[in-house]
Amino acid sequence: MRWLLLLFLLSPALAKDAEPERVVPRRVQVSVGQDHVFVSLRARLSPEAAQEPSWARWDRDGDGAISAVERGPLLSSLRASETEFLSVSIGSVVVPVGRMTAKFDADLPESLPLDATLRFRVEGRVAVTPSGPTPFTLYDRPREGDGIVPIRMSLVKGLAFVSGTGTRGELRGPRRLEAVMSQAAPALWGVFGPE
Repeated sequence: MRWLLLLFLLSPALAKDAEPERVVPRRVQVSVGQDHVFVSLRARLSPEAAQEPSWARWDRDGDGAISAVERGPLLSSLRASETEFLSVSIGSVVVPVGRMTAKFDADLPESLPLDATLRFRVEGRVAVTPSGPTPFTLYDRPREGDGIVPIRMSLVKGLAFVSGTGTRGELRGPRRLEAVMSQAAPALWGVFGPE
């Protein structure tokens, strides 16, 4: 399993000369503390990847670009589509990822071209107090049938993974789990508890 994850991480570098780089459009990180869970989704989308001919649908004034005023509705739409299937639960708490803060990642020009590739993130923190063995569930589905969504789950010192099953996952120590969600295997669930 380690070689498969290593191959996945190195494949863009190995294939650089052979074909255009394939970018994983969405990555998710879940960090569990003693009193909270923090979730971060980072995405990179072109209009084609979002199944749009361009971002023209959000160009309300028809000037051929997305202005600062028009970014809000576009960002809300991207957040809704990219969190549609993402579900994170820790114990009995289901993290409301679809309602968390969304931001564009980089400094953007005043006017965005209608064919721009956009990088954005959705993230937030929710109060959770794990005590004893705590069940968790991670679920997400990539848009494409052959796509993947890498998810990393980290626990603070004092907590450790007890068990897990579902999609392809690998423990990278007692407190770090790397999983790969796909259309065929979109969920991972298990238990963590005191170290």
